[in-house]
Amino acid sequence: MRGQASDEIVTMTDDDNSGGDSLRRLTADEVTFVNDLGAAGAALWEVSTHVVGLTDDPRITSVKLYRRLWSNHRGFVLLWRAGLQLEADIVLRSALEAAICIAANHALQAEFAALLRGDLVATIKSQIKRWRDDGDAELVRDAEAELRRQLAGAPARPHAFDWKELAEVGGQPTLYGFHKGLSMMSSHVTGFSLMHGVVGADGDGAGDQEQLLAMRRKVHLMMLAGPRRWASSSTGP
Repeated sequence: MRGQASDEIVTMTDDDNSGGDSLRRLTADEVTFVNDLGAAGAALWEVSTHVVGLTDDPRITSVKLYRRLWSNHRGFVLLWRAGLQLEADIVLRSALEAAICIAANHALQAEFAALLRGDLVATIKSQIKRWRDDGDAELVRDAEAELRRQLAGAPARPHAFDWKELAEVGGQPTLYGFHKGLSMMSSHVTGFSLMHGVVGADGDGAGDQEQLLAMRRKVHLMMLAGPRRWASSSTGP
């Protein structure tokens, strides 16, 4: 197995940083930091595409995870630049999951491949239940055949990923904190997330909402930088 080339790097520009108050605008150092990380990410991905190995090789697992993180990084920046903060937050949460797995894979090596297989088995089992409830016998039959094949290399008690546990095993509990916060406050439909952008009929609270959006744009961009910086120093062949 080996990787395939990725699309070009996405960078921040002066136009992305114009307008708004000082809280909304990034500092020159922050813009440079994000762009430098993007350049490092592109260089690391170019090296990663030449890694060859078996599917359950920790190096190949790292490449597969990094490919997802690198894609999330570019997608987040594109959405951030377009002002689509909610959509950017959803992609950011996905990037944090990839980063948590990269850290766990780095710490556990071959053991992480078994956890991946366990998560796959748990996913297939949940789909079988849904398809059986829907009365789709053909899908159930095919999925059960695949389940038997995957069980051969799965842990004794396969289970879905526990993101908190994975982050702790990888020594990156802060990433789980970011992940949980995004789930509750923006990426998932919650009572809190639905309040974003809601103001009184007379416009009361509009200023507070603008400040919150500005803070989210700045803080979440730096959240993305955290896992990207870690992965750039801890991933690769």
